[in-house]
Amino acid sequence: MDISIELVLQEPINFNGLIIYQPIIRDIVKYGINEYNNLLLPYLITLDIFDLTEEHKKDLKVFDLINFNQDIFLYFLTSLQILCRCQIKDIEIINNGIQNEIKIKEGILNRDNFDEFAEIVLKIHARERPKEDKLPDNPRQRAVELKLREGRKRLDKKNEISFSDIINIVKYGGKYHISNDEIKEMTLWELMNAYKCKLGMSHYEDSFDIYLVSGNKDAIEDHWTKLLKV
Repeated sequence: MDISIELVLQEPINFNGLIIYQPIIRDIVKYGINEYNNLLLPYLITLDIFDLTEEHKKDLKVFDLINFNQDIFLYFLTSLQILCRCQIKDIEIINNGIQNEIKIKEGILNRDNFDEFAEIVLKIHARERPKEDKLPDNPRQRAVELKLREGRKRLDKKNEISFSDIINIVKYGGKYHISNDEIKEMTLWELMNAYKCKLGMSHYEDSFDIYLVSGNKDAIEDHWTKLLKV
C-alpha cells in the first residue's frame, strides 16, 4: 500500500476502513520515549526471532504470536488507542473459535491483514522489522553465527545516533534553523526525513565545493533533488 502522500502531508491513512493517525513528536515525548517504543514491539516481531522449525512457521503468523503473549497483546491494544484515536471500549476482541479478530470501529484486524497494517505503522515511525538470515542447521556453525550477530549488535549499539542527536541536527543542521515548536509538530517520519535531507544536502554542498575547486565532476554523486525523493 503506497502511503507516500499521506506521509509527506501528515494525513491520516485509511487502511481498509480503519483510520490510522500519525502521532507527532509532542505527543510521543509527552507519553515518554521508552514507553512509546514498547508500544511498537508488536509490530517489530518476526517469526525468525523465535526458535521455530520451518514446519511450525508455515502454520503461524505474527498476529498469532501477539495473541499468545499477554504483555505484547496489551501493548498492541494500547497502541491501537493512540494510532486509531479510540478508547478501549471501541476495541472489540472477536473470538470465532479459530482465531481472534480485532474490531476497531469500522475496521477489522486479523492474522491475514496484520502484517500489512504493521508495515504501515512502522513506516510512519520510520522503522522496519529486523531482517536476519536463517541460522545454519549445523550446531557449530549456528553457535559461531550467533556470536557474530551479538558482536554486530554491540557495534551497532555503540555507533547508533540518539533521538536527541537527531532532533539537534534537524534543529541546527544546514543553513536553516527549525524551531522547537516546528519539530514538536512533526511526525517521526517527518523528523527522520528532515534529518536525512539535511545530512544529504550538507554532503551535496561539500561535494559541489570540491567540484568548484578541482573541476572534478565525479565529486558530485547525485543531484540534490534525488535526496528529497520519498
